[in-house]
Amino acid sequence: MNILPKIHAISAFHEHVQTLKRAGIDEDAIAEISGCENSAVFHDLCSVSSAAIDVIKVCDEEDIHTLELKTLYHYLTQIGFQHGIKSLRKTLNDAENYAKRIETYITDQEVCNET
Repeated sequence: MNILPKIHAISAFHEHVQTLKRAGIDEDAIAEISGCENSAVFHDLCSVSSAAIDVIKVCDEEDIHTLELKTLYHYLTQIGFQHGIKSLRKTLNDAENYAKRIETYITDQEVCNET
């Protein structure tokens, strides 16, 4: 299964988190906005999403259009990811949902700021 689209979604999570941090919102509030139930999950998402940016850069440079979960998992374990492959799959799925929630929050805030 090609997980490159999920990698792009998790990189969106990273970008949204950075946008909120630049706006002065602390990590606990960002975790709450995203819907993360605890800070450990949020920090795992932040770590994996930061690594996703690097993976996307490599895929773009190497003209890679398909990425398997095992390949991503292998890369992440080399940089310190300490969870199983099932946990990684769940993290990727959660990141998509959390990214959508943060994006909605940012969009709503921009609308409120314009009025």
